[in-house]
Amino acid sequence: MDPADLLGAALAAASGRQLTRALTVLTRASEGRDDVARAARGALDRHLPALVQRAVGGVGDDEFPQALSLAVTLIQPGTGAVAAMDSLPATTGPLAGLVTQVLLIATLALEKAAAGGGDELLAERARAHGSLATLFTEDGQRQWAVAAGQRAVEIHRLLVGRDGDEQVEGLATALNNLSVSLHETGQIEESLKASEEATALFRRLIETERETYLPSLASALANLSVSLAEAGRDDEALITAEEAAGAMRALADAGTSGGRADLAWVLHNLSVRLAAHGRHAEALRAIEEAIRIRRDLSASGLDRFRAGLASSLNGYSVRLGAVGRQAEALTAIEEAVRIRRELAERDPDRYLPALATSLNNLSVDLTRAGRPAEDPLAATVEAVRIRRALAGGEPGRFRPDLAAALHNMSADLAAAGQDRQALDAIQEAVTIRRELAAARPHLYAPDLASSLRNLSIRLAAAGQPAEAVDVAGESADIFWSLAERQPDRFRPELATSLSTLSSRLGAVGRHGEALAAAEECVELRRALAAATPDAYLPELAISLGATVPAQPAAGRPRPVRPGLGRRAG
Repeated sequence: MDPADLLGAALAAASGRQLTRALTVLTRASEGRDDVARAARGALDRHLPALVQRAVGGVGDDEFPQALSLAVTLIQPGTGAVAAMDSLPATTGPLAGLVTQVLLIATLALEKAAAGGGDELLAERARAHGSLATLFTEDGQRQWAVAAGQRAVEIHRLLVGRDGDEQVEGLATALNNLSVSLHETGQIEESLKASEEATALFRRLIETERETYLPSLASALANLSVSLAEAGRDDEALITAEEAAGAMRALADAGTSGGRADLAWVLHNLSVRLAAHGRHAEALRAIEEAIRIRRDLSASGLDRFRAGLASSLNGYSVRLGAVGRQAEALTAIEEAVRIRRELAERDPDRYLPALATSLNNLSVDLTRAGRPAEDPLAATVEAVRIRRALAGGEPGRFRPDLAAALHNMSADLAAAGQDRQALDAIQEAVTIRRELAAARPHLYAPDLASSLRNLSIRLAAAGQPAEAVDVAGESADIFWSLAERQPDRFRPELATSLSTLSSRLGAVGRHGEALAAAEECVELRRALAAATPDAYLPELAISLGATVPAQPAAGRPRPVRPGLGRRAG
């Protein structure tokens, strides 16, 4: 009998602990012995699909999946790995290592076979790369996910070129998945391009088979809305989010699998888009519906549903704060922190970034609730510690988050009387945000202006009034232009900026300009308070109560950013 057949028969007959030992012995014997390696490769080429099925079915002891993964890695049974692709589970869990190795070996084997020319393996190659991209995404290996996703898109384009419309669905799906991977690595423009193409393709498909492709179109629309917003195209982002919500609601009402979970996700994103347009009441209704759905789903105890609930509670705290409901905002963010801390203790790689986001927002709500300065400071110090560690490993992804945490920590340090440390923190935030805004002004200019404004406050407190005016002026220029382009989004910040600018100008004796800024601030806050009194009446009262030396205005004032930091919702 052929040696490969003998080894294969032995593997097929083994069970339990015996099977794990047989694989371990076979793997070790293959190292440095070409004849044994050839026989082992032949055995696994024939029997790997069945062995994978046994691992998926829980046959064998606890160490069997790991032993099989090591055997696949070292012996590299390419033919068997390709055949085993049909046996791989949809969700990996404890089998992630085995699934990854099978897909890697299968992909290498397929690419090697294709190097000789011909396109008969295009579909298998596209599937292998797409599956790898999904697996890398789930495992947090985002750069690898992008590389695999790009290769999948390339091959799907070849399939469309060869077979025509019957391959369009595969290309659209690959583009949609690639847009997510690109977004997670901070490649905003590239993500938007992929998302727009995916959406256009699904729109084409839905014209002939609406029921079949509506779920895919809804998903693509939801992703497109996020990309449009981050590209500064807020009006289009809102329109797209509303369309996505309508499509997802239709699917949920029809009882489509996953419909309610997807609807909650889309409603959450719609809430963010509505709030960006100043439609706070509608934004609250959307996030409240998302929370109701996600609270029901989280009763299952599954981490993914609890993570979704925490995300919406985090967003809810931001929406509540925007309309002056501070006590409720604090309750919501405290629940979000509790859930995310529990999740991060079990899976830090996956959930620590989200915990840092909620800690950052918790510090804002604790301050607004009038808690002692030590409480919000403890939250921001923890957020900065987490985000600094994350940024050390993935700077492109986490430096924006680190800057946001430093920004808020500066305010908390100042409130606790630690002025020198507060100045250091906000200077570091400005340095990071200046670099980010230089590369993507539409995305990071508001953050830069915010930190510049707080830097001016810290400089004034440090006895540097001239420098404080210069920094406030730079911040004012940014917010003025932003408010001209997007008044609904930036008028509240412009109003507070004018108030702060008035104080800075008055401190250096430029009383005419200070008076003009204060008067325009009052005018803006009257309009804001008329629309949302709970949120803006207190600020209007402060503006009306402020006194500025009554001297003629000298030139048109420019705006500057309010005190507390931006929050992620």
